[in-house]
Amino acid sequence: MTIGNLGGGGVMAVATGELVRNHETIGRANPLAATTYCLMVSAFNIPITYMLFVDGSGYARAGVAGAYGADAAFSLIASLLLGALLIWIARRRPLRPLAIVT
Repeated sequence: MTIGNLGGGGVMAVATGELVRNHETIGRANPLAATTYCLMVSAFNIPITYMLFVDGSGYARAGVAGAYGADAAFSLIASLLLGALLIWIARRRPLRPLAIVT
């Protein structure tokens, strides 16, 4: 039970950090604050939602091992796509020499 409570506390710390970042991004006296907040919080929930579908479909096919396998495969694909995107961005932008300050 203690381990479960510690894990829950860690999740709440991440969620609290996310909310603080949202409030800092929106700023004060923003006329679109409610809309911006709603969009940012919903974007925070997208990974949780699609992973339920991915893990659920893996579990339906092969039980617990299928859920872990689907999770691993999806994470690997996402990591490869992110790596390809970063390489593509790095190649598009030519490196500029550093300015020498005298």
